[in-house]
Amino acid sequence: AEAKSVLILTGFPCNMDFEQPQETDGPPGAVAIARACVQFGKQVTIATDDCNFGVVKAAVGDDNRDIEVVCFPPGGAWGKREVE
Repeated sequence: AEAKSVLILTGFPCNMDFEQPQETDGPPGAVAIARACVQFGKQVTIATDDCNFGVVKAAVGDDNRDIEVVCFPPGGAWGKREVE
């Protein structure tokens, strides 16, 4: 209750056989939680992976300045150790 900011993590490409592998309940659920947190005066950041970034950003909306959406990992690239 004393925290001034909240980080919400969402995104898991669970439908790998489809052109758009995004899950269907995580991103909108994360946005709903984020909006509730904003109502309590919290600064909110939603972190998601590259393939879900556009979906989450669209769900938040372009005119929403209360919720920041970031791609994790930053820049959309894993370190060499994880890739190799």
